[in-house]
Amino acid sequence: MNSRGGVAAAAAGGLLIGLLVLIGGLFSAQEEIDAAACTTWPGDAVAGPGSAPEGSMTVVQANIKYNLPGPRFSADLGSVVAQRPDFVSLNEQGLRSDGAITPAGYTLQRNELPGDMPRSTRAQFRSTAVLWRTDRWTRVAGGSVVIVRSGPRSTDDGRAVTWVTVRDADGGQASMVSAHHMVNPARFGPDRARRQVLYREGMERIQALVKQLSTSGPVFVAGDFNSQYTANDPWGPRTMLGQLGMRSTRDALGAINASIDYIFYQPSGAQPVKQATRPMNSDHPMLIGQFAMAGDKSPEAGGNGKGTGKGGGKGGAGTADSSRNRIAPVALQASGAAPRAGGVPTVPGFTAEQVRNAVAIVAAGRELGAPARAQAIAVMTAMGESGLRVIDYGDAAGPDSRGLFQQRDNGAWGTYADRMDPRRSALMFYKALLRVPGWQKMPPTIAAHTTQRNADPYHYEKYWEGAVRLFQAITGSDAIAAAMLGGATNECDQVALAAGVTGGAVTWPVPASMRGTDRKNWGGTGGSWASKHTGTDFSVPCGVPVYAATAGKVVIDRNSSWAGPQLVKVSTGPSSLTTWYAHMQKVTVKEGQLVAAGQQIGEVGAEGNVSGPTGCHLHFEVHPRNGSIYEDNINPSPWLAANVGKKIGAGFGAGSEKG
Repeated sequence: MNSRGGVAAAAAGGLLIGLLVLIGGLFSAQEEIDAAACTTWPGDAVAGPGSAPEGSMTVVQANIKYNLPGPRFSADLGSVVAQRPDFVSLNEQGLRSDGAITPAGYTLQRNELPGDMPRSTRAQFRSTAVLWRTDRWTRVAGGSVVIVRSGPRSTDDGRAVTWVTVRDADGGQASMVSAHHMVNPARFGPDRARRQVLYREGMERIQALVKQLSTSGPVFVAGDFNSQYTANDPWGPRTMLGQLGMRSTRDALGAINASIDYIFYQPSGAQPVKQATRPMNSDHPMLIGQFAMAGDKSPEAGGNGKGTGKGGGKGGAGTADSSRNRIAPVALQASGAAPRAGGVPTVPGFTAEQVRNAVAIVAAGRELGAPARAQAIAVMTAMGESGLRVIDYGDAAGPDSRGLFQQRDNGAWGTYADRMDPRRSALMFYKALLRVPGWQKMPPTIAAHTTQRNADPYHYEKYWEGAVRLFQAITGSDAIAAAMLGGATNECDQVALAAGVTGGAVTWPVPASMRGTDRKNWGGTGGSWASKHTGTDFSVPCGVPVYAATAGKVVIDRNSSWAGPQLVKVSTGPSSLTTWYAHMQKVTVKEGQLVAAGQQIGEVGAEGNVSGPTGCHLHFEVHPRNGSIYEDNINPSPWLAANVGKKIGAGFGAGSEKG
């Protein structure tokens, strides 16, 4: 195969730059994922790499009491948006409709209750919402994260944060997180100690979300945290978000009359220049923060007022238009791909021409809103048809085939010019693929074959791994690439993997304060076991929460009576690390659900085979290769000691003993 002259050349230069900027919105809301099916953790995949804004931004935090009469509520909301903030964090809105809390000139991010949450928690789950200005911002991605599923106090149940990533006209991105945490566990029971643990765990989930969103540009976190500023609780927001380098406006600008409401920012991307409170009919004042963003040279930010060129002064001359509050554009971030002059990543095994055409294919997928799996299938198909080259000839089976996808001149694939244009030919392929019923569940080669037919349905199979690796290098989406190569076909699985749902550090399966209850009785023998004891027992009271030690997908075994009615397994994949949880009196997850490390999956019980002195306890097993009970179990106690705090892939197995 050889280059086809002017068409390939046209893909370079200005067109390529535009494509790279388009791809910068990686994993946007256009993934078209069913939010109800995928919002147990994030609602959408976290947006792709971004950079710090220029100009100024205003954030308002407003807890408008849930039971205010309509006119008083409307007056409060009106006074909030009168400040013309870029973002508004709203709390206590669970009983109000979306329309009631969305004023003119703004739009809303708020998610519906996930299917695995009790209906009784709906109002609490929907308590938080984010508004943003529609004249400046366009939504890229958004969702909700459950931070406290249930607790000793009824109002603990269903606590969640809402987040959104938005983009401005210049392609820059910023994220806002709205939080309303538990009633202060230092002051209110029942079981204050337990509630403080739950509060900290909720803050750890917010930490994880901020880390994910930080790849997309600056992040703001605002909300009613029910933790006094002056107390600076060790589990509170100042301490926990401070661990990420975030600060509150009061840390920078001094005390203000808003004792439990906060606006947090990242000093690397923003600096507060003003803060204020305004009284409302609600029992909280609104809290207002104005920020000078990275690269801003306005007098208020301490600069010379002349501004900088686009991209923080690195991209050439020009003045910042502060009235437009520009944000620096998103750039392509390639993982495992070295930069090449002209902006094309160098990918081992592929020429610059092939990478340019793959970039065009992926960019067309982003433009259309095609899911990540569809984009990789499109790259695979072009590899199999043309070697990722725009060729101006066909073959014996299709002498009229042309272009990247070798599309036929039969009326179904546009004009000759369409087929020879990388973008237009890719768009035609995507539209045909997305019309194939069940394409998401098909092997990639069958999905491609069903879309445009090949004499050999398995012709494309040998190109799949290379296509995914190329997709990974172009987009930086290591997690989604790993998911697809690992056999994940469900788009929710892939998006959750990319967003970090199935990442995270190993945690104790019971509250960390109870880790000393481990009986370390793996390998024991006697009448209680058919062969030997294949796990270890944590002797804790019934009702104590059980946490997923690792992230992964839930498998529920209802045929192992020794474990009780439901033996829960959390698996990281076929032939991969899987942890088991037995004897639970309550299971709070469902078959196939993706869980994060540290997420509650049930409660300790005394179900199944619990004869002897153990009584209420959690039986915990570790299977490195997802084997059967006696096939590959290892001693969980040294495994936990060696791996708690480590992420998957960071030395798993150290300190383990094989059974």
